Amino acid sequence: MPTTKFVQLVKEGDRVTTTLLSSCSELIKGSDKKNGALSAVLGLIQRCDESLDEAVDDTVFGREELPWLPWGEVAKLETPLPWITILERAADLEEPSCSLKIVESIGPLVECMCDDMTRQFFKSNQHWNESIYPFARLIYNLFRTSIRQYSYANESETEDNMKVIDTLLKHNCLVRCFIQWGFWDSSNRPDIANELNAEVCESIVEIGVMSASLLIAITAKLRGRKQVNLLVVCLLSTKNTIQTVWCRMWKY
Repeated sequence: MPTTKFVQLVKEGDRVTTTLLSSCSELIKGSDKKNGALSAVLGLIQRCDESLDEAVDDTVFGREELPWLPWGEVAKLETPLPWITILERAADLEEPSCSLKIVESIGPLVECMCDDMTRQFFKSNQHWNESIYPFARLIYNLFRTSIRQYSYANESETEDNMKVIDTLLKHNCLVRCFIQWGFWDSSNRPDIANELNAEVCESIVEIGVMSASLLIAITAKLRGRKQVNLLVVCLLSTKNTIQTVWCRMWKY
């Protein structure tokens, strides 16, 4: 299938094409040019404040029969979960340019997934529940990989990885979310614990703790103990937004 048609099917939320893409990292890499498959997925995820039906563009192919399509017609996705999986696989490629594209484009996704009171993703609580753990895993892996590569990369790659870290942490509410995740258990957040199974909650708690630890570690490496102390104070304050934390941490 030509790449342009493949990408168009992804844009339209075709279930078969999207599932195929979510299962193969090399396919993501091979199909992602300037306006390729990853860009298509990021464009769809940016509409996560709409319903899934509203977000999927069916103006070109719709559900008409397509002679060149092996399965005959476009079959729409019923869940946005494969899109999160595609972002995870793209991040696993460990290419700073790919990671930077993701972190620059996931602002609406971060806002939806970090809102643990409303808990709506594409206007659905079910979509939020099934996507929150893959989302937490995605954020942690982006953060961890960029920090690791920053420590061992050459000068040009170091700059790229620092951009990833910087851009990621400028998303509103993300650092606070690390702290909130650490308290997602039956005693502190019974509402969430009732919706997610115990294993998922435990995994997200662990991710929250590890993410906060990584943030403190990279701060210590680059800015010293004084800034670590400032960061910890900011992390423990419910009044500080991520912009305040990051600006204070890097300005002085």
